[in-house]
Amino acid sequence: MKLELIIIERKNNQIKIEFFNRTYFYNRNMQSVKENILAMIKNLPKDASYGDIMEALYINHKINIGIAQLENGNSLSMSQLRERIVLFR
Repeated sequence: MKLELIIIERKNNQIKIEFFNRTYFYNRNMQSVKENILAMIKNLPKDASYGDIMEALYINHKINIGIAQLENGNSLSMSQLRERIVLFR
């Protein structure tokens, strides 16, 4: 199984996400993919490069995959995750 993302905290429709050693905030109130992508791009620095924007698009896609997995019950609790990490040490 491949770990797509780790949800650190979930309050109402705001989700704090750890993904490749970066922290992102995802708002479930936004209704379209376009709104989510625009919000993520708006949070980038003013001097963001094309690469930064492409990375934001990729991350947004991965976040959507992970949230769909979570909503379908395909997730691990923190205790299950810790047990798996111990197995790989």
